[in-house]
Amino acid sequence: MNYEKILYGIFGEESTSTFWSGRAIHEPKVYRLENQWNRFYYTLDPVIIGTSVTTWLDRVKPTPYFLLKWYRENGPKYVDEKMHLSSNYGTCCHIAMSLLLRDGEIDLSKMDQMVDTYWRINEIEEGKYIEDLRTKKQWVSRLQNDMICLLAFIQERNVVAHAIEYIGFHRATANVPVTYGCAIDLIVELDWRGKRQNAIIDWKTGGLYDDQGYQLLGNLMAFQQDNDLPIDLMFNLSPKKAANKTKYALKERKIEDFTETFHLYAQLAGKENFNPKPIPHYGVVGRNSNLDELVVDPVQYIKKKHEKNQEHVYEGSVPEYVHKIRHRYQIGGVTQKQLAEAHGLSQSTVSLIINKKIWSNHVTK
Repeated sequence: MNYEKILYGIFGEESTSTFWSGRAIHEPKVYRLENQWNRFYYTLDPVIIGTSVTTWLDRVKPTPYFLLKWYRENGPKYVDEKMHLSSNYGTCCHIAMSLLLRDGEIDLSKMDQMVDTYWRINEIEEGKYIEDLRTKKQWVSRLQNDMICLLAFIQERNVVAHAIEYIGFHRATANVPVTYGCAIDLIVELDWRGKRQNAIIDWKTGGLYDDQGYQLLGNLMAFQQDNDLPIDLMFNLSPKKAANKTKYALKERKIEDFTETFHLYAQLAGKENFNPKPIPHYGVVGRNSNLDELVVDPVQYIKKKHEKNQEHVYEGSVPEYVHKIRHRYQIGGVTQKQLAEAHGLSQSTVSLIINKKIWSNHVTK
């Protein structure tokens, strides 16, 4: 399996759903865009932009006491490193999960290749303060463990995937006056209490907490706006130890337990501003440049982006910054992240440029 090709494809600035079954679920014409200024979801024809479900929930939900206590007891360096490495491991594990479910198998002996590629693309450095998930070796061991636990869940519950990493989109309503998008880890059919049922599942590589049910409910509401498939259940799924008899935790979140408070949170969020920030446009500038044109409205940015995609811009003329980025990186002494910030690009886009995954047929000046 070519992990370099897979991961470069995933870490572009723009992404959409990984897999969906056309038999049960509609094609999700929703996109997620991430760069150093914004993370938002949008649809086309017309362009509608929304925040993420986790962004607006985090804005209005109170921070749990145990989390505040953990922040206070461990200090900022430990907390920042823990959150950075844990969240990146979670992303890497989600990718492995998607591959296992999509392809029906995954080679656990090649997890070191996946981890090496992931660390290189995202410029991950070994941790200094935390004990777990600090090194590549620990990531490989944990991935192997977690994939075995996921496989146990698939086998024991006879899981059939309707969709994997499905991008949902919720347009504001009276009860939930927030426009938002979300990435739904799994939409599946499975055995539960003696019958086959459909469920939305959120895969967690960390602990399971009660307030995670709000994100699941937000995912469900987004999915239901564009799909008729009845969803009976919501679960959080988390791996345990592969050597254990019980290899995973599956926590059911009852819809009715979260609905009333979710609507109250949504009413609060509806009074907040989640509009994406204007996006700087970098290029050749001079004394006579119109400064107003150097900051692009997100809607116009999206329209131009998709116009360029239709014109196959990567096979056409090459922006000057492509040559500059490659030349500067060849000299050395600079990271991809620094180049991204200097040119107003995402780090993943700079990585694609440097490794000639885009504009590959053009020689650097």
